[in-house]
Amino acid sequence: MIVERVRFRRAIGVPSRALDDRVILARPGREDFDALTGPAVAIWNLLQEPRTLIELVDTLAWAYKAPRAEIERDIRTLVGDLLERGIVVESQDPDA
Repeated sequence: MIVERVRFRRAIGVPSRALDDRVILARPGREDFDALTGPAVAIWNLLQEPRTLIELVDTLAWAYKAPRAEIERDIRTLVGDLLERGIVVESQDPDA
């Protein structure tokens, strides 16, 4: 479960490369790759710095001029999936 005050960031040691309109991720210890496209690329870029769910929703709702509820649902799903895969982690930032 994603708690709104928790900050998320990219996991250390997950190489990524921008390729056209997507980001390719290579998880350590795996031979396959993950690919992010569309708004997921924007989220990946935002997660260079620790961010809360609300910060991600605010940024993307403004950028895409889309309904907040829809954006929040999609971000929760994506961040939850990336957490399970070990691509994104909860930040250990003392301000989180």
